[in-house]
Amino acid sequence: MRRDLRLFKLARIKELTVTDKSYKPREISLEQLPWEGNRQRPENMIKLELVFEQEFASLAEECFGEEVCKGDDGRIMVMAEMPENNWLYGFLLSFGTGVEVINPPHIRTKLCKIGEGIYKKYLQQT
Repeated sequence: MRRDLRLFKLARIKELTVTDKSYKPREISLEQLPWEGNRQRPENMIKLELVFEQEFASLAEECFGEEVCKGDDGRIMVMAEMPENNWLYGFLLSFGTGVEVINPPHIRTKLCKIGEGIYKKYLQQT
């Protein structure tokens, strides 16, 4: 409809109607995808080891798919490679206390500093 690239999460589709309409996919290389850009350059990628609490299992599976493994204690372990940038920090913080970064240690430190800054900001306003 908009003749532009769009990204849709299948998990968010609430209603689906099958029609007879079809389209011919455009040929496009991975380098042309607008959401890839510099964030997927190999030097920006880091290997993450995450542990999610049980109640975050479905969300972890939605976000990480086949990279999810259930531990003996019911928690969800994830090994993923993601770009290290501000988006990553916000993404991890969006899980609140439901996720723990096991590795790499510098991401744990970065999240602590961000959390401390948030705490101080809101503490001053009370």
